[in-house]
Amino acid sequence: MTDTENKNYLPQGDHDPSDDRKEESHAHNGNSGKQSQERGKNRDQGKRSGNSPDQAPEETGEENGEPLSDNPEDNRNVSDSEQGNNQRKNGDTDDKTSESTNSDDNNPQKGSSDDDSSDEPRLWNFSRLNDLFAKSADIKVQMHRLSKSNPYSEIVLVFADGLCESSLLGKVILPELYDMYEKDGLPSKKGELLAGKLPLSLLKTNAPSSAIEEAVFQGSVVLFLPHTNELYTMDISNMPKRTPEESTTEISVKGPKDGFTEDISTNVALIRKRIRSTTLCNETFVMGRRTRTRVSLLYIEDIISPKLLEEVKKRMSKIDMDGLYTASQLEELLSDSKYSLLPLIDFTGRPDYAVSSLINGRFVIIVDGNPMVLTGPGSLSLLMKSPEDIHFNYIYISFVRLIRVLSLVLSVALPGFWVALTAFHQDQLPYRMMATISVTRLGLPFSAQMELFLLLLLFEIFREAGIRLPTTIGQTLTVIGGLIIGDAAIRAGLVSPSSVVVG
Repeated sequence: MTDTENKNYLPQGDHDPSDDRKEESHAHNGNSGKQSQERGKNRDQGKRSGNSPDQAPEETGEENGEPLSDNPEDNRNVSDSEQGNNQRKNGDTDDKTSESTNSDDNNPQKGSSDDDSSDEPRLWNFSRLNDLFAKSADIKVQMHRLSKSNPYSEIVLVFADGLCESSLLGKVILPELYDMYEKDGLPSKKGELLAGKLPLSLLKTNAPSSAIEEAVFQGSVVLFLPHTNELYTMDISNMPKRTPEESTTEISVKGPKDGFTEDISTNVALIRKRIRSTTLCNETFVMGRRTRTRVSLLYIEDIISPKLLEEVKKRMSKIDMDGLYTASQLEELLSDSKYSLLPLIDFTGRPDYAVSSLINGRFVIIVDGNPMVLTGPGSLSLLMKSPEDIHFNYIYISFVRLIRVLSLVLSVALPGFWVALTAFHQDQLPYRMMATISVTRLGLPFSAQMELFLLLLLFEIFREAGIRLPTTIGQTLTVIGGLIIGDAAIRAGLVSPSSVVVG
């Protein structure tokens, strides 16, 4: 019996399984044809777009010109193999994605850059700026709207009360911003500059908090535009400072009466007005992770030794500390050894002496907040000089410097030399001097070396008291106290008059 006859004998409502297999075969062949057509289109598009053959999808047997099998089972096997290949590709892609994710998680720099790029359009806003200075009562974060009807006309001002001229905000800055908005409006797109008469400097869109803090604490006002996420700064600093006065440590007789102050800009200007040349170079460093102290290195480019300049910059670039607030800290860090007898760097509070050091090929370092500047490199001959020497005749100054050298030798060597003579080498003294010393030392309870040690200790105590106490009390205690106590010690028989003179 043929297949046609068998179909006629099937009950009504039953379905022949062979028909299902044929329909599945036709449907599968149709789908395979559509897939091959789509692959051909993709391959043609890849060729037109310039893709390399390595980037093209994998070709099946049909795409290579091999016809698909007439057997549905073979076609099904081909389809299953294609699906397996696709699954393996997807698995490899997922593995690569997971590996890249893990590498991004393990690499903090990559993670931070991705976060920054995602937060870049809204990196700063009013709430974040307010939170940044939430515990600083002297830092003001104010929002102003230039137009009541336009919400995109909002601006944010950040400034430090006391470090800037806050009166300029209401008199100059805000009125000018209102005029700018009425004429040209605020920038509507990112990257557009704010046009106007205000001397504004553009900060980076993703500027770190340290840059904003540094600008605010230097007396600048920070202008923030929320709708474009742009940051601007304007210098209106008016920090507390005093006018230049005569140095109290280096008295001027014939020289100028102005001296360095605690403001670094004023100190640089005092030197700049004396050397009106572009060869005077001023390089600025910021030292201290918390204090962020500004330090200026000044030198004359065509006079200073290049090796000396390179060594100074090298040492300054290596300094890493939590806070720099005195010039003595910087002196210790720049010196070769803190146990050296002679200092490598000298101090001065007079601008004319700093200019003289620059002309002689030395460098000058100015630390913000200190009225004394550093000059170097130092030497013994530099210590024998005085800021007032350049205002007198060289013959007189040469004689005075010889006296200084002699005084240095006596102050260092005389106490020890005196003890050696009176205690151990009495035979080296003249007879009359030895007789006088012996008479004055009769009945003294201390030896010569202990006697001189106590005198030097008392003199150091008086000197320290004169420095630490107020000026009027300190001078009185140093002069009168030294005389009274010295005379009383001699009368009491504690020390000899010769030891007081030597000490």
